Amino acid sequence: MPSKVKCVHCGTDVFEFVNECPNCGKPVANKWAPTNLSASPASWKKTDSKKKSPVPFLVAGIALIAIAVAAFFLTR
Repeated sequence: MPSKVKCVHCGTDVFEFVNECPNCGKPVANKWAPTNLSASPASWKKTDSKKKSPVPFLVAGIALIAIAVAAFFLTR
């Protein structure tokens, strides 16, 4: 949670990342205050990610099991 700092103009406690004091409207003297904020996550563009099919993994798994079973019976 952001901490609070005092406005250098009126002395009101404000959150450290605000640009202007809500009481006097003057800029808060905080060199780390962000000036350009990115959009909120709710407004981000949703991208359509391509879902990978489980079929290749299933085929590889079955092939691996078949090789293991064949190796077991051939070594007996």
